[in-house]
Amino acid sequence: MQQYNFPLDIKRKNTWLISYGDLITLLITFFIMMISVESGRISQVHKWINQQLTFSTEEFKEYITDKNISGINVQQDTKGIHITIQSKGMFKEGDAVPNRELISQLTHIANVIDSLNIISLDKIPSYKEDLMFFRKKGLDWVVKILVEGHTDNIRIIPGSRYNNNWELSAARAQTVMRALQEQIDLPSEYFAIKGYSEFKPIVDNNSIQNRFINRRVDIIVNASLLKM
Repeated sequence: MQQYNFPLDIKRKNTWLISYGDLITLLITFFIMMISVESGRISQVHKWINQQLTFSTEEFKEYITDKNISGINVQQDTKGIHITIQSKGMFKEGDAVPNRELISQLTHIANVIDSLNIISLDKIPSYKEDLMFFRKKGLDWVVKILVEGHTDNIRIIPGSRYNNNWELSAARAQTVMRALQEQIDLPSEYFAIKGYSEFKPIVDNNSIQNRFINRRVDIIVNASLLKM
């Protein structure tokens, strides 16, 4: 079999490929390590967020029980801390004017929310360094308070200032949002509202009791790292 002997200079020319390959491997390894470190820090913060949300949910429940406050239910779900206000006559019929009980309930809710660690995370020394790191990466710590209004399927009474249940549910959500906004130390842009009318019922609107259950306001508190 015939053998081919390549000139020595050709072999030398190919040796740069080995060095180049080593360099690429090192760069890939470096970037993987950097991504792993950053992902680890993000995971650590998100784990802390979930722990705080769980802890805060329990705080809410204990507060409501200790103060013997009725008409408020607090649970944690995939959206965050889910607070449901559901009491008789929260608003005037067909209107968004709150009654005294609702105003009192909102004061209690605002006091608890304003005391949560997630509201003032940048004031906690152990997390200042992490927040600075994330901000350099274009991420910012944001707390969101979303207020959702829900009605039953009864049509708006004649003479109401609102044309339909869409407008009514949004107006009621806005009333609650403003009450919270005045008492919670957060920028205005962290608050939002949604009006769902009768289209997200908990149960069928086929009885007086069920319609009462569906007439509610949901307050959802959540926190996360978002792009700036």
